[in-house]
Amino acid sequence: MTNKPDLLTLKGSVGIKYFYYLLTQIGLEDNKAFNIAQTAAQTNAFLADGGKKGIKAAKSLLDLEERWYNSVRKTEKPDYDCYSEDIYLAEVWCCWDFYARKYINDLKNIRNVPPLGFKKLIKNYTNIVDLGNGIGMSTAALKQTFPKNIVYGTNLPDTTQWKFNKLLSEEYDYKLIDSLKKLPKDIEFVFASEYFEHFPDPIEHLTDVLTYCNPKILVCANAFKPDSIGHFDNYRHGSEFLTPKEISREFGKFLKENGYNKLKTKLWNQRPSIYLKDGLHLI
Repeated sequence: MTNKPDLLTLKGSVGIKYFYYLLTQIGLEDNKAFNIAQTAAQTNAFLADGGKKGIKAAKSLLDLEERWYNSVRKTEKPDYDCYSEDIYLAEVWCCWDFYARKYINDLKNIRNVPPLGFKKLIKNYTNIVDLGNGIGMSTAALKQTFPKNIVYGTNLPDTTQWKFNKLLSEEYDYKLIDSLKKLPKDIEFVFASEYFEHFPDPIEHLTDVLTYCNPKILVCANAFKPDSIGHFDNYRHGSEFLTPKEISREFGKFLKENGYNKLKTKLWNQRPSIYLKDGLHLI
C-alpha cells in the first residue's frame, strides 16, 4: 500500500473493494475474501435500508448472531469464539463503515462541537486510544485526522482482526496493544465506538478504562439495546442485572460521579457522546 487513501472518504463499493484487497493481503484465499466482502456489502445495504425489508444482515452473520445468543441465553458461558470466525470480519467492517466512520467525520465538522470544533480540544503530541478497534480502520482514520498525535488501538491477539491491525498499524503508523495496562497513563482522548456493550459488566470495565487511561476526553457511542454479536440481553452492575436502558443510565451517572461532564453538542442524537473530565478548561 504505497498510496494511502483517505479512509474517511471510503464508502460504498469503493470501500468494499478496499476491504477485499486488505482481506487478500492478510492471507485469505480469494474466494473466502470475496465472500466476506460480499457479506459486508449486503449487510451495509440492509443497514442503509433501516431494516424495512425485515432483514438487518446477511444470513451468515445472522447465523453467527444466533450462535452467540444461544450461548448467552442457554448456557453460562458466552461463545467468545464467535469473534475468531473469519466471517465476523464482515460485521466489523460494517461497524466501521456505517458507524465509526460517520462518528469521526462528524467530530471533524467544526459546527458539530461549538464554538471551535472538536479538533481544537485535542492537543498535539498527546496520546489517543481507540478501544476495541475492530480491524483497525477507525484507528488509522484517527491517525490521519490527528497526525501529530500518538494513536493506540486495542484488540484481541490471536485473531484475524489482530492480523488486520498488524498490517494497518505498520502502514498508518499507530500502535497496537492487547491490554489497557500497556497504555501510558496520560491519555488525552479515548474513542470507544460500539465498545462497552461487549462486556457483561460494562461499568466495571469503564472503571478499568478510567483507571488505566485517565482520559481528559472520553468519546463513546454505546448501543446496549440492539441485538448484535457480542451483546447481552441484560448487564451486570454490582450484584444486580440491569436492562439495556438501565445500564445506559447508570453508565452516564457513573461518569458524572467520577468528574466527567457531558458536553452539549450539535451531533445528531448526541452520538457520539463527548465527556470532559473536571469541566475541561479548553472550552
